[in-house]
Amino acid sequence: MRKALHYGILEQIPGGKCEVYVLDDNTSVLSEQGVIDLLGIDSLQLLALKTFLPKELLPFLPPNFQLKSILVKVTAAKSPNKGNKINVYKAKDVEALMFAYARAFGGLRTH
Repeated sequence: MRKALHYGILEQIPGGKCEVYVLDDNTSVLSEQGVIDLLGIDSLQLLALKTFLPKELLPFLPPNFQLKSILVKVTAAKSPNKGNKINVYKAKDVEALMFAYARAFGGLRTH
């Protein structure tokens, strides 16, 4: 089982805080609860995103994109989850999902 060695709080959007970790292979991840809070969704909506992505997002996501959770054991000293097993998501996947939503529904343009 992978281990979450380092812990921190990310404030991506003012007022939107998210627990973040660095795993034993240096992968940056966000806690499942952090993703829920950051995206402003509930756990059922997150589960739906893991199994079904809205077709409007597909043109803006990498081919074969899947949002997958990773079960990790938290060993980070300052984490409130130390000693527990939690689900996390790769930061790059959450970023890709947020970017796709912004492009599909928010009118974000890239030049």
